[in-house]
Amino acid sequence: MNRKLMLKALCRGMVAGIAACFMLGAMASPDTWEIDPETGRRIAPGIAAVSSTLPKITLLTQDNKKVRLYEDLVKDKIFMINMFYINCEDGKCPGVAANLAKLQKKLGKKLGRDVHIYSISLDPEKDTPKELKKYAQSVGARPGWTFLTGEKDDIDALRRRLGFWSPDPVRDAKRFSHTGILLMGNDKLDRWMATPSMGKIKIIMRDLDILTQQVAVYPESLRGNNKVVVHPQRL
Repeated sequence: MNRKLMLKALCRGMVAGIAACFMLGAMASPDTWEIDPETGRRIAPGIAAVSSTLPKITLLTQDNKKVRLYEDLVKDKIFMINMFYINCEDGKCPGVAANLAKLQKKLGKKLGRDVHIYSISLDPEKDTPKELKKYAQSVGARPGWTFLTGEKDDIDALRRRLGFWSPDPVRDAKRFSHTGILLMGNDKLDRWMATPSMGKIKIIMRDLDILTQQVAVYPESLRGNNKVVVHPQRL
């Protein structure tokens, strides 16, 4: 399969996954939704929140600051995660960084306030906070776009939990094969989705809008017909 066909197949898979996410929401009656008494967030019955399955790890920012994965980076936030490494072999990582630089410009004041970008190194032994700091400056990263590293085993556990891995051990050993996806999350709604990290900015922004839509209570006229009503987009 050539590169063009592979990209098309990847995009089709993502779209199907996103559609499945909304189908699950549509099929569940609001009468069965549960509310977390501590956070007030809506919880699908019998389904554990994604955040509860994340590894409990501590990472280091480009400023050598320790941050906890869930408590400091994910909890109650809307965020994007990509995985990269500074010494890129195939030239993909610089292209992704350039695209994220365009994205942060499009986000404007929302970056660091409404949306956070996390770039996590796949080569933590070489990509020290000092090197990440230089890299962040070279791509013009603004506050709200954070570069992170950590212990090798912690990074490996995280990438596997987030889906940045391949069942083929040979392919999985090649770090560049994990750099093409931009993972998005909305912890308050427990909603996650993915989009190509080199995709057009307008497409990424569209997917971000989908991620932030609040599911409303069904009007009586729509109950039982598998339709969902959403509030207007927030971003």
